Amino acid sequence: MSFANPTALFWAALAIPIVIFYILKIRLRRVPVSTIIFWRQIFEEKQPRSIWQHLRHLLSLLIQLAFLSLLVFALAEPFLKWEILEARRVVLVVDNSASMNATDVSPSRIEAAKREGHRVIDALRFRDEMAIVAAGTQPQVFCGLTGHQKTLRKALDAIPARDGPTRVTEAIELARRLLADQKNRKVIVLSDGCFDGATELAESDDVQWIAVGRKTGNVGITRFQVRRSLLDPLGYEILAEVANYSDDPIECRLELELEDDVVDVVPLKIEPGGEWSQVFNKTSASGGRLVAKLDWADSLMQDNRAWALLPRRERQPVILVTDG
Repeated sequence: MSFANPTALFWAALAIPIVIFYILKIRLRRVPVSTIIFWRQIFEEKQPRSIWQHLRHLLSLLIQLAFLSLLVFALAEPFLKWEILEARRVVLVVDNSASMNATDVSPSRIEAAKREGHRVIDALRFRDEMAIVAAGTQPQVFCGLTGHQKTLRKALDAIPARDGPTRVTEAIELARRLLADQKNRKVIVLSDGCFDGATELAESDDVQWIAVGRKTGNVGITRFQVRRSLLDPLGYEILAEVANYSDDPIECRLELELEDDVVDVVPLKIEPGGEWSQVFNKTSASGGRLVAKLDWADSLMQDNRAWALLPRRERQPVILVTDG
């Protein structure tokens, strides 16, 4: 057996004052009173009458020393050799892409993933180390390998929710590079699995998958672009695409607004698994922020709204030269 903090054994010196206070005998203070008949009966020292009365004070001392020994032993952090040989190196990959904002689990998938992450951190054994990687638009290491659970919890809570695509595959490759020279390595993934190749990754020997969320329908804006017309100096074109990823047909409306002014309202009826797309031709010289909104409530509201910037059409000075 070895100690991670052997200097803590110096705290055992506290046994000296404990023994000294035990040896010291407390003498009662004498105070004159009007009558001492009853006081003598209370404060008069009585001789021990049994073995227990002889040992009870010694037993109290032994209990105090035992508590001190346990405290010093805990501060010294003892560990065995097998604990070092079987120490694990874990990378926790947290999916914080747009789909993790879904509210099919309360309060959201990303928060549910963090709760699962806290359970994984609490289950770390002595000498285990963990790193945390976020798998959003760009894989990012939020915490390097460490066994300090408070630091790991703080890094996990600091992972923000994103509106971009997931990069779980790239994040797992990053995690494998972090564990390249380590023994007893493992990659734990917290994700809803809404990306291509999720099944194959979950079957890998070095990957443990913890699923978050459940299957739910979703309707969202999958494409929204705007550009100036090549023919009309004041015109512009809008490309909008809406997809229905649910098992039921839906009926909703798509609203287009330019700087809070309604440009168009289009009724939609999309079959299960179907898509709708259309190109709109509009005119505006001022340009500005163009917003598309779906009036449809589902578990993932982030993809029910999209926006694009329409550049302002500047007036060009023209000089007209004629004979008149």
